[in-house]
Amino acid sequence: MFDPTVTTDMHSFITQLGDVRLRDLISSRNPGYRYGYVGTEDRMMYPLIMPGAIVEIDEQRKEITRGLWRREFERPIYFLETSAGFACCWCAIEDGNIILQPHPISPEPVRFLPLSQLKNVVGQVVAVAMRLEAFADTDGSP
Repeated sequence: MFDPTVTTDMHSFITQLGDVRLRDLISSRNPGYRYGYVGTEDRMMYPLIMPGAIVEIDEQRKEITRGLWRREFERPIYFLETSAGFACCWCAIEDGNIILQPHPISPEPVRFLPLSQLKNVVGQVVAVAMRLEAFADTDGSP
């Protein structure tokens, strides 16, 4: 069942609904793309991607790339499926681990997972739909 606090793959969620029309509409809209939901408790990419955002994922871009990025918008964001669930974040692979890297001002820690816990690189995030004022706070905290 859908839990709005948890990051998830929208395609799997919609498939579980069994509403063929909705499922067909989303899959035919942009073939090769799928959609993910960033849970309301997921602050890995905050403030670049706000909790509660919908992300569009290019399923063809599965390779986690290395590079020297000058700006945060240049660095690829990946949508992953791990044994613990889904994640939307920057990534690196080093020494047999996948490193889940949050935005520098996110309250979330860097996470190291053995590659054996990575089930799937769903793809690279290429678009985001999100509300900005929903998380505006007078004390500046996320």
